[in-house]
Amino acid sequence: THIMRGANLGIGTITHQFTTIGSHAMTGMGSVVTRDIPPFVLVKGNPARFSRLNTHVFKELNLSPEDFILNPSGFQGTSEGYYESSHPYARDRLMEFNKHSRRKKLSVTSILNGKN
Repeated sequence: THIMRGANLGIGTITHQFTTIGSHAMTGMGSVVTRDIPPFVLVKGNPARFSRLNTHVFKELNLSPEDFILNPSGFQGTSEGYYESSHPYARDRLMEFNKHSRRKKLSVTSILNGKN
């Protein structure tokens, strides 16, 4: 498991081998992580599901939810939803995550489209 800078794992979180947890991502207590977790997201449950963007760190990093947009083509040509950012720090964290990621990524389509 590769846990990147600023990530926060809740008590009792279980991770599958070779997963990557992105910068400033957060897992809920008792989550079971079976896919790579992108930066700046909050996941919870068994298996871990995307809950929302982790806005807790946005003010500190001078970010806003509007800095993140859904990439309709998905991640690296897959059909799953993925997001990107025009903010320099967020873009760097996303590129770093992509370098280290080895498993299937968690889809974020429903949240960024306003569905919950």
